Amino acid sequence: DTKGVQLFVDLVAHEGHRHHVPGCQFKVTGAELTVEKGRLQTATCQVVFEVPAEACNQAGMLFGGIVSSITDIITSCVIHAGELKAKKRWNLSFSTFLGVEYVRGAAIGDTVVMQVGVDKISKTLCFSYADFYRLDDDEQPDAKTGLFPVSPSDVLYRTRHQKHLSKMKITKTSFATESSQKILEQLSKFYGVGLHSKL
Repeated sequence: DTKGVQLFVDLVAHEGHRHHVPGCQFKVTGAELTVEKGRLQTATCQVVFEVPAEACNQAGMLFGGIVSSITDIITSCVIHAGELKAKKRWNLSFSTFLGVEYVRGAAIGDTVVMQVGVDKISKTLCFSYADFYRLDDDEQPDAKTGLFPVSPSDVLYRTRHQKHLSKMKITKTSFATESSQKILEQLSKFYGVGLHSKL
């Protein structure tokens, strides 16, 4: 599951929307997507990144708008990976609500871990969350799960994201660059789902 979510993040964050998250490099760990009877039941993971100067304001703190963009991109990737695993389909989704609580700030050079998950998913709506935490330099992930320990008292940002799951298809031309096409091919092979040639 971690590989599938990472491929989606590479495709969307690094290829499709890199201008929305300038300089950010995301690493997915501990992803778990649970499917029962063709329906996604749970989807969780952590995503780690270092705060780059390009994503910060004049005070050296991560832009609030970047937090929203990261939330949108990462939660969407988790949702789509889950949908591909559960329903074997490439469909688009659209945000209907995205909220951010700015509790503390992240500064240039900070290592941040996101705790990402899906609260509920129906035929047409998905409710997800992503909470951001700062990692200390000496913190290491659990050897078995690959997850970093996080505490609610250390949260930087709390975010909630609601998406409408549409019937519109993702096609081969949705991402035009050569590197994007290669990642799409890897995703298709990983999940055993062919790409639509047209809408």
